[in-house]
Amino acid sequence: GPDLLDVLPRTVEEKSACVSSGHPLTFMFGCLCKAECRCSDEHKKKTHDKAIEKVLPQGGNVQRAVAYVLPVEGCCSLEVVRSLAKCPTTSALACPAAAAILRQVWVQYRVVYKLGVAVDLLEVGAICFATFRVRRGEAPHWSLLLAVVLLSARTIVCELLQLCAAVRRQEAYDKLREDLGALLRCCWVLRGKAVKRGVGTLAGGASEYLRLSFKDVLWMVLEFAAVLVLATERRPDALPALSRGVLALWSTWAWLRVVWDLRAFNTFGPRVLPIVYAILDAGPFILVMCLVVLATTHGFYVV
Repeated sequence: GPDLLDVLPRTVEEKSACVSSGHPLTFMFGCLCKAECRCSDEHKKKTHDKAIEKVLPQGGNVQRAVAYVLPVEGCCSLEVVRSLAKCPTTSALACPAAAAILRQVWVQYRVVYKLGVAVDLLEVGAICFATFRVRRGEAPHWSLLLAVVLLSARTIVCELLQLCAAVRRQEAYDKLREDLGALLRCCWVLRGKAVKRGVGTLAGGASEYLRLSFKDVLWMVLEFAAVLVLATERRPDALPALSRGVLALWSTWAWLRVVWDLRAFNTFGPRVLPIVYAILDAGPFILVMCLVVLATTHGFYVV
């Protein structure tokens, strides 16, 4: 996965808190605490030092973290938020500050997420029954077809709404950068609320980045095409090859979506993600090998 330190500006000094803390979100926390320490007495400074110790990884140097001021453009760069959202494993997010952000996101979305997983399971079940009848050359029952249409309509509507919302992503990112800049410049006014507000802003930015992806748009198109095939074909026993291919891709993708849904649960996430990312990493190799085989086969055919 991407190294979060790579997205920071090249002007970061080697002797700064980069070396000791290991995560830009920790730098932010140290920066906030520094601003408050300047306008507080020695007792408050000790309190803040203890707070920093809880956030820094084991062995982190408190004084170096407090003495370090991260440039605003570094903290507020979109790349930092994007890297946080894209992290494939929890090892890159070992910093307690990042873990707190992820927990906050999960608290906000866990009910909706679990309902989404349940709906995906229901949709897979309906697809299984529908494709089983098609395989036998029978048309799906109207009630089964209605269930498939409703479940698919839910997915299509959700993806359309996310697609519309994603058009304003750049505006949301600009607002996010401004909010973080104001937070870093005026955190001494916020006092104890600074970290809480910063966590909420970052969590919103990470979830905003995850709104749109190519696979979701492709899934929306595939859902529409598959439902259209089931609803319009009068002779399932004589489906053309293209229609059968659409149904096959639809069924496969529905199962893979359920597998991908498991990544958010502690029981499955650490085991599912390495497998998924290994497959993604192997994709270019498989594509190149297929092209080589096709080129060789074509040359042999011409000869």
